Amino acid sequence: KSIKTQNGNIRTGVKEARTSTEKKLSGDSKTVTPSFDISERQKAVFDKIREMFDKAGLLGELDGYVLTEAAVVIDRLQSIEQCINERPDLLFDRENFFRICNELSLSPQARAKMGILAAEKDEHDADPILRIFSGKETAAQ
Repeated sequence: KSIKTQNGNIRTGVKEARTSTEKKLSGDSKTVTPSFDISERQKAVFDKIREMFDKAGLLGELDGYVLTEAAVVIDRLQSIEQCINERPDLLFDRENFFRICNELSLSPQARAKMGILAAEKDEHDADPILRIFSGKETAAQ
């Protein structure tokens, strides 16, 4: 965490040393650019974040990587929200949710079936004759 954002008591010598080190490591914030090609919308988000961090004095040369990822994620989330705003029915598309619940046995009916199967298995494992027939035990035991 940057010393600029620390709160609480910090010894003067430690604060000065960390400030000096952070200044050396931060480099020139004016050279912060996206770390890979991004769309115009993502570039606008990137530039806004870069501007705000630069004003606060919290931007360094290596921040380009994190800001690029942040710009992409924010743009994608905004795109998803825009799709839902245009077609609210997408928000209530439960078909995939219910299919996943069924596959993972998350419905009450599926859990009840699993409980019955588990009880039958326990009963099967406790029955000495069934254990012999299943090969888990011999008649001599």
